[in-house]
Amino acid sequence: MWETRKQSAFPRQAPMPPQAPEPRSEPAFTRQVNVPQQATARLGSTISIRGRIVSKEDLYIDGNFQGSLELPGCRLTVGPNGRVAANANAREVIVLGQMNGNVDGADKVSVRNTGTLIGDISTAGVVIEDEAYFKGKIDIVTHESVAALEPVAKPEPVAVSDAAD
Repeated sequence: MWETRKQSAFPRQAPMPPQAPEPRSEPAFTRQVNVPQQATARLGSTISIRGRIVSKEDLYIDGNFQGSLELPGCRLTVGPNGRVAANANAREVIVLGQMNGNVDGADKVSVRNTGTLIGDISTAGVVIEDEAYFKGKIDIVTHESVAALEPVAKPEPVAVSDAAD
Protein backbone atom coordinates (compact mmCIF):
# COMPACT_ATOMS: atom_id res chain seq x y z
CA MET A 1 0.00 0.00 0.00
CA TRP A 2 2.48 2.62 1.07
CA GLU A 3 5.62 2.69 -0.87
CA THR A 4 8.80 3.31 0.97
CA ARG A 5 11.54 5.11 -0.79
CA LYS A 6 15.13 4.65 -0.23
CA GLN A 7 16.80 7.48 1.63
CA SER A 8 19.58 7.59 -0.92
CA ALA A 9 17.10 8.71 -3.57
CA PHE A 10 16.87 12.12 -1.89
CA PRO A 11 19.91 14.33 -2.16
CA ARG A 12 21.42 15.27 1.14
CA GLN A 13 21.95 18.90 1.90
CA ALA A 14 25.14 19.89 3.58
CA PRO A 15 24.59 21.39 7.00
CA MET A 16 24.91 25.17 7.15
CA PRO A 17 28.01 26.36 8.95
CA PRO A 18 27.24 28.33 12.11
CA GLN A 19 27.31 32.05 11.48
CA ALA A 20 29.28 34.25 13.77
CA PRO A 21 27.20 36.98 15.44
CA GLU A 22 27.69 40.45 14.06
CA PRO A 23 30.06 42.50 16.17
CA ARG A 24 28.34 45.04 18.41
CA SER A 25 29.54 48.58 18.63
CA GLU A 26 28.22 48.94 22.17
CA PRO A 27 28.13 46.60 25.17
CA ALA A 28 25.07 44.39 25.51
CA PHE A 29 23.96 46.06 28.75
CA THR A 30 23.52 49.55 27.28
CA ARG A 31 20.71 50.80 25.13
CA GLN A 32 20.06 53.95 23.23
CA VAL A 33 17.40 56.29 24.56
CA ASN A 34 15.82 58.97 22.43
CA VAL A 35 16.40 62.18 24.35
CA PRO A 36 14.45 65.27 23.27
CA GLN A 37 16.45 68.25 22.09
CA GLN A 38 15.52 70.22 25.17
CA ALA A 39 14.44 68.58 28.39
CA THR A 40 11.33 69.67 30.29
CA ALA A 41 11.39 70.11 34.06
CA ARG A 42 8.11 69.24 35.73
CA LEU A 43 6.53 70.37 38.98
CA GLY A 44 3.77 67.90 39.82
CA SER A 45 0.31 68.65 41.15
CA THR A 46 1.28 67.94 44.78
CA ILE A 47 4.26 70.32 44.83
CA SER A 48 4.13 73.84 46.33
CA ILE A 49 7.11 76.17 45.91
CA ARG A 50 7.84 79.79 46.90
CA GLY A 51 10.87 81.49 45.42
CA ARG A 52 12.61 82.27 42.18
CA ILE A 53 13.18 79.82 39.34
CA VAL A 54 15.81 80.53 36.70
CA SER A 55 16.04 77.79 34.08
CA LYS A 56 17.53 77.06 30.67
CA GLU A 57 15.05 74.27 29.97
CA ASP A 58 11.31 74.13 29.44
CA LEU A 59 9.16 74.08 32.58
CA TYR A 60 5.76 72.49 33.20
CA ILE A 61 4.02 73.56 36.42
CA ASP A 62 1.01 71.57 37.53
CA GLY A 63 1.31 72.48 41.22
CA ASN A 64 1.43 75.73 43.20
CA PHE A 65 4.16 78.31 42.69
CA GLN A 66 4.69 81.81 44.08
CA GLY A 67 7.61 84.04 43.18
CA SER A 68 9.30 84.82 39.86
CA LEU A 69 10.05 82.73 36.78
CA GLU A 70 12.91 83.44 34.35
CA LEU A 71 13.16 81.03 31.45
CA PRO A 72 14.85 82.93 28.61
CA GLY A 73 14.61 81.01 25.35
CA CYS A 74 12.36 78.33 26.89
CA ARG A 75 8.67 77.42 27.17
CA LEU A 76 6.64 77.79 30.37
CA THR A 77 3.46 75.75 30.62
CA VAL A 78 1.01 76.17 33.49
CA GLY A 79 -0.86 72.87 33.55
CA PRO A 80 -4.59 72.45 34.17
CA ASN A 81 -4.01 71.96 37.92
CA GLY A 82 -1.35 74.70 38.07
CA ARG A 83 -1.77 77.74 40.31
CA VAL A 84 0.96 80.32 39.66
CA ALA A 85 1.34 83.72 41.33
CA ALA A 86 4.46 85.06 39.65
CA ASN A 87 5.85 87.36 37.02
CA ALA A 88 7.20 85.27 34.15
CA ASN A 89 9.77 85.87 31.43
CA ALA A 90 10.01 83.12 28.77
CA ARG A 91 10.16 82.53 25.02
CA GLU A 92 6.66 81.04 25.03
CA VAL A 93 4.01 80.84 27.77
CA ILE A 94 1.01 78.51 27.70
CA VAL A 95 -1.65 78.85 30.43
CA LEU A 96 -4.04 75.94 30.98
CA GLY A 97 -4.60 76.59 34.71
CA GLN A 98 -4.53 79.82 36.76
CA MET A 99 -1.82 82.47 36.61
CA ASN A 100 -1.63 85.82 38.38
CA GLY A 101 1.25 88.04 37.30
CA ASN A 102 2.78 89.89 34.40
CA VAL A 103 3.97 87.78 31.49
CA ASP A 104 6.77 88.65 29.08
CA GLY A 105 6.77 86.14 26.22
CA ALA A 106 9.36 86.75 23.51
CA ASP A 107 7.47 84.79 20.84
CA LYS A 108 3.96 83.94 22.02
CA VAL A 109 1.58 83.82 24.99
CA SER A 110 -1.39 81.43 24.82
CA VAL A 111 -4.30 81.31 27.25
CA ARG A 112 -6.21 78.12 26.53
CA ASN A 113 -9.94 77.61 27.06
CA THR A 114 -9.41 76.21 30.60
CA GLY A 115 -6.91 78.94 31.51
CA THR A 116 -7.10 82.10 33.57
CA LEU A 117 -4.51 84.88 33.31
CA ILE A 118 -4.70 88.03 35.42
CA GLY A 119 -1.84 90.36 34.57
CA ASP A 120 -0.25 92.32 31.75
CA ILE A 121 1.15 90.61 28.67
CA SER A 122 4.10 91.80 26.59
CA THR A 123 4.71 89.59 23.56
CA ALA A 124 5.02 89.34 19.79
CA GLY A 125 1.98 87.06 19.44
CA VAL A 126 -0.99 86.27 21.64
CA VAL A 127 -3.71 83.61 21.56
CA ILE A 128 -6.72 83.77 23.87
CA GLU A 129 -9.11 80.91 23.18
CA ASP A 130 -12.88 81.01 23.63
CA GLU A 131 -13.96 80.48 27.27
CA ALA A 132 -10.50 81.51 28.57
CA TYR A 133 -10.37 84.32 31.14
CA PHE A 134 -7.96 87.22 30.76
CA LYS A 135 -7.79 90.47 32.69
CA GLY A 136 -4.99 92.94 31.99
CA LYS A 137 -3.43 94.78 29.11
CA ILE A 138 -1.61 93.45 26.08
CA ASP A 139 1.45 95.08 24.57
CA ILE A 140 2.35 93.61 21.18
CA VAL A 141 6.11 93.93 20.78
CA THR A 142 7.73 92.82 17.54
CA HIS A 143 11.42 92.27 17.11
CA GLU A 144 11.63 95.39 14.93
CA SER A 145 9.89 97.58 17.50
CA VAL A 146 12.24 96.37 20.23
CA ALA A 147 15.23 97.38 18.08
CA ALA A 148 13.63 100.77 17.43
CA LEU A 149 13.13 101.37 21.16
CA GLU A 150 16.76 100.68 22.04
CA PRO A 151 18.69 103.91 22.62
CA VAL A 152 20.99 104.98 19.84
CA ALA A 153 24.55 105.73 20.94
CA LYS A 154 25.38 109.40 20.69
CA PRO A 155 28.50 110.21 18.69
CA GLU A 156 31.48 111.51 20.64
CA PRO A 157 32.22 115.21 20.08
CA VAL A 158 35.30 115.72 17.92
CA ALA A 159 37.79 118.36 19.01
CA VAL A 160 38.78 120.72 16.23
CA SER A 161 41.91 122.78 16.60
CA ASP A 162 42.47 126.14 14.96
CA ALA A 163 46.23 125.78 14.99
CA ALA A 164 47.91 127.39 12.00
CA ASP A 165 50.77 125.65 10.27
